[in-house]
Amino acid sequence: MDINRNYGHKFAYDDKGSAIDSCDETYRGVEAFSEPETRAVRQLVEKSGKISAAMNFHAYGNLWITPYSYYDGDDNFSLMKPEFAEFDKTLESEIVGMGFTKTGSAEETIKYTANGEASDWMLAEHDIISMSPELGTD
Repeated sequence: MDINRNYGHKFAYDDKGSAIDSCDETYRGVEAFSEPETRAVRQLVEKSGKISAAMNFHAYGNLWITPYSYYDGDDNFSLMKPEFAEFDKTLESEIVGMGFTKTGSAEETIKYTANGEASDWMLAEHDIISMSPELGTD
């Protein structure tokens, strides 16, 4: 199971960005927040009310991935509120040269989509500036 496809925003959006087959490595679960780990994160976010930014670390690749990971277009900033898009654009320009080889959405960086993803849910549902850095060896 890929726990990072078990969040509520665009959960089961398609079978390209997550799988219904429990044997698939991109299996999303039976429903959004069906797993204890994602329920715990949801509870933390919803009870806190004070989280303004989050990093959902992944491995492996020296990539800086920003929402929206479910989206397969190249204009993901158009899906964001203007202030979030501007923040992400500025951050991406600063992060280049710090070891990250690519920045942008999942489609732009890893060349595939992931729906039901944590950063997408945090930004879309809770206005939390979020990103998913893929760490590497450098």
